[in-house]
Amino acid sequence: MTPETDPLSWLRRPAPPGRLPRGELWLYDQVFRDLGVSSDLCGHALLRRSAGMELWFLSVGDDLPAYPGYRTFRPDELRLLGELPPPPFLGLIVDGPLGREIRRLGLTTALEPLALSGTRGRSRDVFASAVRAITSLIRATAGYGTAVVVADDLAGQDRPLAHPAALRGTLLPCYARLAAAIHASGRLALFHSDGALTDLVAPLREAGFDGLAGYEVEILDVAAARRRTGREWLLIGGLPAAWMSAGPPSATICRTHVRRVAGGEGAWALATSCGIENGGAWHNLLRCYRALPAV
Repeated sequence: MTPETDPLSWLRRPAPPGRLPRGELWLYDQVFRDLGVSSDLCGHALLRRSAGMELWFLSVGDDLPAYPGYRTFRPDELRLLGELPPPPFLGLIVDGPLGREIRRLGLTTALEPLALSGTRGRSRDVFASAVRAITSLIRATAGYGTAVVVADDLAGQDRPLAHPAALRGTLLPCYARLAAAIHASGRLALFHSDGALTDLVAPLREAGFDGLAGYEVEILDVAAARRRTGREWLLIGGLPAAWMSAGPPSATICRTHVRRVAGGEGAWALATSCGIENGGAWHNLLRCYRALPAV
C-alpha cells in the first residue's frame, strides 16, 4: 500500500513510528528569503524533505495574476518534478471559482451571486468562465500529484459567507464539476477554506470532495465535521496559527491538543491553515514537529 496506489488507506494506516503524516499547503516567499533558499521546485523539495513532510503542496496557476507572497507554478514548470525524488504525497493547489472572480471583479461584485434568490441559472453562469479556466488547469497538470486542492474561502470567523442552500444554487454545482474533473484525472479532490466551515463539510462531500486540506482548527468543530463526513473523509489540519507566530506550548500540551483534534479513526494529517509566512514561523513549525514524534 502506497500513497500513489491508495492514498486514503495510506493516510489511515498506523504510521510508524506512530506519528501522523504532516505537510504544509503554503510556504511563503519570505521563508525562502530568510533561510537563504531558492523558492523554485528544488528549494521547495529541499525544505519540505528536510522537515520530514510526507505531504507536499504546490500552488499552480495560469495567466491570472497570482496572489502575492508565495510562488505559483505554471503547469509547464512541473516537468522538473520528474528530475526530483518523488514525495509520498503531492497536492496541487488551484484557486477556486469564487477566488478567481474576487481577483477579477472585486469582493463585492463577486459575492453578489451568493445573495441572489430565484436566479440560480444566472448565478452559476457568473462562475462559468472561472470553472472552465480551472478545469483547463486540472487537465494541464494531469499526471502530476496525488491530489488537487480547490482553494476558496467560503466562511468568515463565525459563519459561512452564504447559507448551504444558497451555495447549492451557485457554487456547489461548480465544485461538483471540478471534483469530477479531478477524479477523471485519477487524483483526489480536496477543498481548502479558512473560517467556520462546520455547516459546509457535508455539502462539500456531496459535491464530490474527498476531504479538507488546511482548516482553522481554532474555528472548525472537528468532531462534528468527522461525524458529518465519516472516516473516509480526509482532514488535513490541526496545528493552530498562533503556534507559528508565538511558538508552540509545551510538548505535553502539543500532544494533548493533536490527539483531541485528530484522534480516533479516519484519515488524518497535520498542517496549519495559514501556511508558513517567514523563517521564524518555519522554526516554530519544526519545534511543533519535534514535540509530536509519538502522536
